[in-house]
Amino acid sequence: MPHNRFQNGSSRKAASFFGRKKVTFMKYADICNMDFQGRIVIPAKIRRFLKLTDGEPLQVELIDQEIHLRKCGSILTDYRRVKSFLTILNNSIRHPVCLCSESQVIAAAGAYFPDGASLPDSLSVYMKKSVEKPTDTGQAVFMPPYREPVSAIFPIHTRHPMFLAVLSKDPLTDTENCCAKLIASMLEHEINEKEGE
Repeated sequence: MPHNRFQNGSSRKAASFFGRKKVTFMKYADICNMDFQGRIVIPAKIRRFLKLTDGEPLQVELIDQEIHLRKCGSILTDYRRVKSFLTILNNSIRHPVCLCSESQVIAAAGAYFPDGASLPDSLSVYMKKSVEKPTDTGQAVFMPPYREPVSAIFPIHTRHPMFLAVLSKDPLTDTENCCAKLIASMLEHEINEKEGE
């Protein structure tokens, strides 16, 4: 059973300069017990305050000996919209596609990747360069568990760098390449618009 511990007793309010909306911050601490499968229950007070709903993605990060759990940014809270772009591309080119951050898969269509699946180091190299991976490179880059290599990578320039990856044994045709570039551009516009709100 969790034990409630409050810091400063109540919430405090601050004005947001961009949207001129009042943003409420809460200081709250709690002790929760973990079950035998490694699960914890987020206290109802926190779920209500952050407006968390069933199935909403949360980011888990390990920093030294601390586990940080945070509500995901706008790209992941609008997961269905992002997924719809990927589904359109997958239906058009008939190759598995996925949207990735610097370290993990965010969403995929035509292939199943567990939520937050890690990226191989070989893909991170292209991510850091922020350039497209040409389809004619000699060395294949794979995203486990799939046997199809990553045929093309399209950078998505947002506040948090991302890229669109297309998995295919063969190089993409010009039409497939154009379709993927178009969807990458639409995703970039959509994400930047959401982050600007």
